[in-house]
Amino acid sequence: MIHAGENLGPRHVAGALGAPVAPGDVFEVIRQGAAVVQGQLLAGEPMERGRFEELRDTLKLLPAQSALLAPAELTLSLSGLPVAIVDTPRLLALSAVLGERAPGLARGPLVKALFLAFARVAEGLAETHALGLSHGAIDVSRFYVTDDALPEALDGLKLGAFGLGETQAPPRRDLVELLRALHRMFTVAQTQPAGPASAKWLLLHQSAMHGEHPALESAGTLAATLRELARLDAEEDPRATTRPQRTATLTPARGASAGQASTRPSTLAGARHPAFVPDDATPREPLRRTERPTSGRARPPRPVPPAKTVRFGRTLAAATLSALTLVAVAAGLYLWKGRDQLSQIAVGQLLPGHPRASLRCPGENATSQSGARFAEDVTSFRAACVNAAEGPQLVVVAREGTSVRVASRLARRGEAFRTAVLPVDRGAVELGSALSTAADGHPSALWFSWRSAVGNPFTIARVEGSASQLRPFSINGWDDIRLRGANLVAVTGDTAWLSTSAGSDLHGHSLLVAVEMAPTVERPPVTVWRLGDAPLAATLPGPRPGFLLMSRVPNSHDVIFTLVEVDLALLRSARTNTAAPAELDGLALPPRAVTTREPLRFEVDEAVDVAPQGVTTPDGVHQFVMTLGAPLSDERAEATGHHVAPGRMLLLRIPAVGQPVASPLGTRGLAESLEPSPAGLRALVRDADPNGLPGESIRFLTLSSAGAITETSVDHGGGDQIVRIACGEDAWLLSLDPHQRARVLARPEVCLLPSLPSATSTR
Repeated sequence: MIHAGENLGPRHVAGALGAPVAPGDVFEVIRQGAAVVQGQLLAGEPMERGRFEELRDTLKLLPAQSALLAPAELTLSLSGLPVAIVDTPRLLALSAVLGERAPGLARGPLVKALFLAFARVAEGLAETHALGLSHGAIDVSRFYVTDDALPEALDGLKLGAFGLGETQAPPRRDLVELLRALHRMFTVAQTQPAGPASAKWLLLHQSAMHGEHPALESAGTLAATLRELARLDAEEDPRATTRPQRTATLTPARGASAGQASTRPSTLAGARHPAFVPDDATPREPLRRTERPTSGRARPPRPVPPAKTVRFGRTLAAATLSALTLVAVAAGLYLWKGRDQLSQIAVGQLLPGHPRASLRCPGENATSQSGARFAEDVTSFRAACVNAAEGPQLVVVAREGTSVRVASRLARRGEAFRTAVLPVDRGAVELGSALSTAADGHPSALWFSWRSAVGNPFTIARVEGSASQLRPFSINGWDDIRLRGANLVAVTGDTAWLSTSAGSDLHGHSLLVAVEMAPTVERPPVTVWRLGDAPLAATLPGPRPGFLLMSRVPNSHDVIFTLVEVDLALLRSARTNTAAPAELDGLALPPRAVTTREPLRFEVDEAVDVAPQGVTTPDGVHQFVMTLGAPLSDERAEATGHHVAPGRMLLLRIPAVGQPVASPLGTRGLAESLEPSPAGLRALVRDADPNGLPGESIRFLTLSSAGAITETSVDHGGGDQIVRIACGEDAWLLSLDPHQRARVLARPEVCLLPSLPSATSTR
């Protein structure tokens, strides 16, 4: 973490900071001699000297490019964080400027300027890719301008954060993320391409998300495509010039004096476009598609050519020969295309498909299918089922920007979401979990939590009916160490239990925090217990919660998983010092209140991502599903809720007695969640797109107790951060709308499952 006034090498000092600096953020730096420049934090963890020198040498290779933010110097903070120094006194995020000024901007010039500016960025990426390097950290928030006046051509647009991401990532990933950022920029500016560019841009964006568009062949090809779109957007739609404009001519107003024309357009049925009104001198031809009216001086009218003498026999023969030639050419092209497509199908891989599942669902309507709408784009969300007086309610807790919002609907088909008004302050940077204290159908309360970057680091919210309570709290020493997670695992009476991790992956520890919603003199308001000397990987919520800790062994590829179970009733009765403040180191757990299972150690070469919640089967075995894959950038991790790309999946089984076992599932993907099912266990899995990133296709893996695995595809239409929850008479699938991220869709699961057996397979 960077602090105001902290020395950044021998010649720079961090200036005033409005908020904690995250990796990729730009902040004010004071250079020796009182000059104001900008700094960009390149990593959130201390960097070894060798890696720092390697990054410095890499940045020296970059050519001088106007569209990429070129650091003048690379330095280390006192805590070892790498910072790039940029020789400019001011940098503003373009997305923030557009968001504030969008209503007053003209559509045409802005769209053209964005296309051309992103084309210049693509040209800069082409030079970078030619050196064998990739940017690896392109996001809509990483484009900067130096002036909020927004010059019409956006000449000062810069792409920053080079060195923040994976410099050896596939170059095509940069191009896909560049188009994703441009799409988000259009959304923030509340505008879209028009005219001939509209359909071409839609095709480019949708195809690029699957890595299939020819423009993704290289950064240079993409730059040329964006420049062509800028030209097409400025053109007039050719269909508009072929229709008479009824309001195009001006006629004298009724009662106007001679020589005085009215400025009101005529609405008479006979009014015609000037191009269709012949004058008294020379007749005109009707306006053709291939000829548009010129601006400025009008050219003289073209005379009608004399009629030609037509010889019927020769004309008929020529027409017949031309028609036969065209038919032969078309047939040849069709056969060639069919042969080319068939050559792409491997032998034995031609599988019967199934029609795309219709989003129409019995009992649902357009209003209920529109989902929960929020004012800003949703970064992450959670779902819960709450018992209300009217019946079960489906609740969505979403983080939009740095605010937390709640929307709910009755868990019946055809119901619409309503947004609740909660006194939530800005500053949230991580959304925790949401749970309901439901019991025997009685009205229940909704509990959820989040972590903030300013003020108190944690907040727990309780909503019951129309009443709500927010309980922010702090822990001594939190501002000097990295925190991750704010997950509620249980609520006992007026005590909420929250888990979090502090420190790095190699030198961190995990904590269990007891928070009294109604503090009394008998108990301290906040009590912090130390779970273990490793970060949290997943939890098992409940009155006797389990915590899966994952630690990496230094100087090796080994990881160690350890499960810690805590009896909350015994822990709550433990005597503590009510006057002592809550410390980040945490108190030691009483031995009688904790059970630690046998650890499991194994070697992995990839990054590890564990689904956030595990399942305990009736025989007392705790089970978790994990994914081993390539690490994702921070931006992609925030968008998808995962830190790795799709890869190998393992099922971790931790019995009450004996050694834990990690078994491969025999299929690749990204494990979203694990839950019990009538047949055993069910995992929700996301498949990879052609670039190896988390894609839009999802499926269910049903794991029977006998070891059989059944796969069922789910046609949900795309969208990040998928959540499944049973509420009312249906199980619901919730996901971010892929076309409008300010909306969370909620649809009955049964309406998205395939109707043909070909989409379900058993192994």
